[in-house]
Amino acid sequence: MAPGGRLSLVLTPYPIKVATPDGGSLYLAIDQSFDIGPHPDFAGEHKLFTRSYWYGVYESDDVEHSTPIIAWHLESTNDDWPDPHAHAPLGDPLGRGPRLHIPTGSRMTVEKMLKFLLDEKLVEPAHGDWQEHLGDGQARFDAFQTQERN
Repeated sequence: MAPGGRLSLVLTPYPIKVATPDGGSLYLAIDQSFDIGPHPDFAGEHKLFTRSYWYGVYESDDVEHSTPIIAWHLESTNDDWPDPHAHAPLGDPLGRGPRLHIPTGSRMTVEKMLKFLLDEKLVEPAHGDWQEHLGDGQARFDAFQTQERN
C-alpha cells in the first residue's frame, strides 16, 4: 500500500471467544483503523497512525445486536468524543443514551485491554506467560509511539 492510504484490521474469528474463570465465555471484538505515512522522526521511514479503534467485551457472540459489558473506543473524527474513552452500559442519568462515555486519558492498546481483563479475572489466560507477552508488546508500542497527527 502506498503511503497516505488507510488500512483496517479486524481480528478473526470475529468475535474471539475467551474463557471465563467460572467456565463460561465472553466474546472480544477488536477493530482498528490506521493511516500510513512518513515517520515524523526518521526520514525515509513510514509508520502507522491509529485513526480509530473499538475493543468490545460481550456476553454474546452476536456483537451487532448486543450491548458490550465494557468497550474502549477512539474515533479521531468524532467531534463529540474525540479523545480515547470507555463505554459502560450504566445508563446516562441525564437521559442522553444507554451508556456513559468514561475518559481513559490515553490510548488504550490491545495489550492494556487484555491486561485489564486478566487482572480483573474476567477472562482466563490462554498461556501462563501472558504477563511477559503483553509486557513485551506494550513496551514495543511505547518505544515507537509518536504523537497523533491532526
